[in-house]
Amino acid sequence: MPKDKAAFDYPELYASIFYGKWTSESTIRRRAVQRGYLIRKSRRVNLTPFDQGGYMLIEIGTDTIVVGPRFDANILDILVHLRDASDYGAA
Repeated sequence: MPKDKAAFDYPELYASIFYGKWTSESTIRRRAVQRGYLIRKSRRVNLTPFDQGGYMLIEIGTDTIVVGPRFDANILDILVHLRDASDYGAA
């Protein structure tokens, strides 16, 4: 099995291991709000081309979709953006 395959099959598990202190979705949501973002999760059961059943990251001040415009981001994508967009060790 390739080393990165687990990240694609189980992004939440990979994220919780890789980012130790950010282990739950509620913690990730709080961190996003602290950095000026809002996380939306798709509620759709049947996937469509415009809604892939994942996550969307929205900038609070401008209501701009930053990651996952079609709810196609996973939690690892959100974590990577939050890490890259701000000083990761500050909070």
